Amino acid sequence: MRQPAMAAYTGKEISPGEGVQTDAELDEFVRQNAETSYHPCGSNAMGYDDMAVVDAQGRVHGNTSSACGGRVHHAADCHWQL
Repeated sequence: MRQPAMAAYTGKEISPGEGVQTDAELDEFVRQNAETSYHPCGSNAMGYDDMAVVDAQGRVHGNTSSACGGRVHHAADCHWQL
């Protein structure tokens, strides 16, 4: 990001800031500011065999509740929290 061609798109470092330079300072910043988040994403088998979770139309096998189960066609299209 420090290349001249990127100058129009960059500003001052927001976090952790210019005051954090050494490994020890960075370690301390992470200890004080890191948080966890739960945002699961995974995949399951599609098909009609015993290991399949959904059929070819994405319907969950054995599901009698329309409020149960969700699917995404491509995990790469999901919203990623960075």
